[in-house]
Amino acid sequence: MMQIFSTIFAQDGIVNPILQGTALEGMSGPGFVANFVRVAVTGVLIVGVIVFFFMFVLGAISWMTSGGDKGAYEAARQRVVNAVIGLFIMLTLWGIITLLEAMFGIDILTIDLSSLVIGGGGGGGGILTHPCSNGVQTWDCPVTTGCGSSPGQCISI
Repeated sequence: MMQIFSTIFAQDGIVNPILQGTALEGMSGPGFVANFVRVAVTGVLIVGVIVFFFMFVLGAISWMTSGGDKGAYEAARQRVVNAVIGLFIMLTLWGIITLLEAMFGIDILTIDLSSLVIGGGGGGGGILTHPCSNGVQTWDCPVTTGCGSSPGQCISI
């Protein structure tokens, strides 16, 4: 019985058999989250543009076929205006994300959680760390400290 447990826990990682043969096979949890955020934002933008297109076309058709009816004309006009406002909001958010990425040199849509280490070996807990580098060597420092200039040096913030 003990041999079964040692064999199970000696594996490199937990493998989901449902994901075998898919693009998600072998992807770590942080990698999955980072990929999911990027794909979700892209998907929302694509769906938003498609919805805009259909709302705009339906509003334009309703506008043309209103036949002088003031209520139908106003409803169609409002549908077109709302579609354009929705597209403007989506493009503005995309522009803000792109601007922030360019200004700060970060990739907002790709979250890198691989440097987050939770828990130590064996017991509970551990210290959250972040990677430090001087261009030649890398080392980890606790998240409550900054990186020093020499290897292994962590500075109190």
